[in-house]
Amino acid sequence: MWMVARALLVVSAVAFGVAVFFGALPVTNPGVQQCGSPALFAIRNTDDVRIPSPGSPDEPENAAELRAQRRCRLRVDEQLGHLGVALGVSIVFGLAGAAFGLADDRLSYRRAPRFESYLRERPTDVPADPWDQPVVPIDDLGERLPDIEWREVRVVLGVGVLAFVGLPLLAPWSAVRAALGTVEPGWIAVALAPVALSYVVAAGEVLAAIGSPTGRAGDIEEPTASDPTPGAAIAIEVAVASSYTGRLLPEYGPAGLTVHQLVRNGMSRPVAVGRIAVLETVAVASHALVLVVVGLVALASGPVGGQSLGYGWVAVVLVVALVAAGAVAAPRRYRNLVVRPDRSTVADLQALPGRPSRLAAMIGSCVGLALVDGLVLVAATHVFGTSLSVAPVLAVSLVASVAGVAALTPDGAGVVEAMLALGLVWAGADAGPAVAAALLTRLLTFWLPMLPGWIALSRLQRDGVV
Repeated sequence: MWMVARALLVVSAVAFGVAVFFGALPVTNPGVQQCGSPALFAIRNTDDVRIPSPGSPDEPENAAELRAQRRCRLRVDEQLGHLGVALGVSIVFGLAGAAFGLADDRLSYRRAPRFESYLRERPTDVPADPWDQPVVPIDDLGERLPDIEWREVRVVLGVGVLAFVGLPLLAPWSAVRAALGTVEPGWIAVALAPVALSYVVAAGEVLAAIGSPTGRAGDIEEPTASDPTPGAAIAIEVAVASSYTGRLLPEYGPAGLTVHQLVRNGMSRPVAVGRIAVLETVAVASHALVLVVVGLVALASGPVGGQSLGYGWVAVVLVVALVAAGAVAAPRRYRNLVVRPDRSTVADLQALPGRPSRLAAMIGSCVGLALVDGLVLVAATHVFGTSLSVAPVLAVSLVASVAGVAALTPDGAGVVEAMLALGLVWAGADAGPAVAAALLTRLLTFWLPMLPGWIALSRLQRDGVV
């Protein structure tokens, strides 16, 4: 099946190359107009050059012959028709190749043993993830953190730099430069406030979760009053440190550091994993609920869109491709989550209504954390002098975070930036301020927290907390 898949993908690649050829091959209306690339002609909606009317002093001698020729738009439409056919063939064969490859991949996984890649060494005969997986021998959980995955770090940095360089060129750059000239520094301080608040909310999530009733079927070890729980200060510091491990160990992530810290400080592994599994399940449900509510309010507010993002179609194509590739790889990427919910997690969730105060604390903190990035985005739009309805901006942030999780790139690098810019244009911002606000939001929520995260992690390791 894999051989068939490769053959189909090769045909798809060749057809795509043919489509690119037809889209880029210059078109000419001889003696009248250099039409240029059909793709750019269509995107820019270039006008046809007209021959001066009969009797005009500018009318050329061979005007009748030139008028009989097909104008640029007809020539472009013909070539775009060839492009469409080639692109259709590419898509059909590409989807067929992906289907065969995915079926072959699923069959391989059915034959492979089940394992928890974050807490156990990966068997040598099991296919690896698209990125290197940080693995910790099960006996070392709580004793040492996995090594930094430098291959993945290079991908994150490379795609991140590409987003910061390439996205302004789509606006185009002149529009972004004009937006940068209208910076209001006071709003930057406002944008930093929810970033700092996110650490407190994340710590509240964990403190609420580790006090919830858990135990895992098969190796049940119910929590007791003697189970160690971190204080609020330690929980906040671990949340800060997670902003570093979550970037440089994206497949291990913040949940992995929390489990590691709980086990290191005396909590049994089944109980620690069970409690974080409940938290992650509640977090996903809360994010989905908030997205539905905010999305409905955003649609009701009727955003009309701002100035077009010049080459925004390029960003759309890249986002769709990376999210689709991530969705295809999803069984491989998400099957072995350290906090994968199971039947015992369902039982734990059913027990939570008996602890209403703790359930409310978990839901409240999960909802708050889901909205934090959106509040940063709202403030970032004001930094560049743009005032938009709050609901559409929050909806853009929530959708972008989902796309970031689904995308193939680690931590959604490159995808989230493009989604935020495209979404802000939909919400009513002009292209320049939209791109500038998107990049500022990503700088404040993704890149800047790495420094305090590294400092916090170094301190926690020096004190023996992690």
